[in-house]
Amino acid sequence: MTGRPISDDDDDHDDPMPLVATPQWAHNHGADPQIGVRASALGSFLPEGSYRPIPIVWLVAAWVGHSFAMVTLVAVLSGFPLLVTIGATVLVSLWIGNKAFAAGMAHAATGWKIATVAALLINWALAATTAAALAGY
Repeated sequence: MTGRPISDDDDDHDDPMPLVATPQWAHNHGADPQIGVRASALGSFLPEGSYRPIPIVWLVAAWVGHSFAMVTLVAVLSGFPLLVTIGATVLVSLWIGNKAFAAGMAHAATGWKIATVAALLINWALAATTAAALAGY
């Protein structure tokens, strides 16, 4: 489906584009709410577009959060037995991975899934190695 772009000639600015295009506004202005706002009340010189989350955002969010969590856990649990630290880092790693896949990574291409799992595994391996070194192993 394609919408009719609004030109400056037929836009009287009486009905400005809302922050979120309602189905009624989209119908009145030739936009397809399933795709995104196809035209802007500012004129047709703006490109069409819609928000489409991309897998690298989920990968980076998971990796940064995981990095912070691993450093924090290893630092906080450094006085505990190694198995406690390893267990806690495994549980947090699984939780963060689950959150990333629930956010949309499950629908991403296989390469993004592999990259996300690999990034979390590498982070976890570094955290486990650091915890082992701090424990004297």
